[in-house]
Amino acid sequence: MKPNDLQKAVAKIVEQQGQFWQQTNDINSPTHFSDIGESFNSMMALDEIDEDAVDIISTRLTDIFVVIRSLKK
Repeated sequence: MKPNDLQKAVAKIVEQQGQFWQQTNDINSPTHFSDIGESFNSMMALDEIDEDAVDIISTRLTDIFVVIRSLKK
């Protein structure tokens, strides 16, 4: 089964967040945490996604970001 429009839109946001993290000048900036949640605001305003789904996705993205941020060479 192909992804539906909502799944594609959420995947695009996840992709954009990853790009932001790759291009940041400060991986430790707290702004990245607020950006994760805010990236879904327009979808919630249009009732395209519910708050529970955003909470779950934001939590998982935050977890991934924390792991990426903690990696040291």
